[in-house]
Amino acid sequence: MKGKGRNLSGSASITDSVGKVWLVVESPRYFDGSTGQKMLDAIKKLVEGGVVHFAFDMTETQVVNSIGVSPLYRGYRIVR
Repeated sequence: MKGKGRNLSGSASITDSVGKVWLVVESPRYFDGSTGQKMLDAIKKLVEGGVVHFAFDMTETQVVNSIGVSPLYRGYRIVR
């Protein structure tokens, strides 16, 4: 992946070796049902707006509780 850039919403983006631009979705330190739902809602809006490539950055995430797994998985299913 090539260097990171910033889009207008402040989210990072990266470009891969074939020129695809990926939106980097950063996960919070504690990922629960509430934060998961917020992320899922944002992903749905971005997909509706034409974003097709996502990378989930969970390097700062320390905990994903059991309720947070469901929206995380649903988000993955939407963008895969």
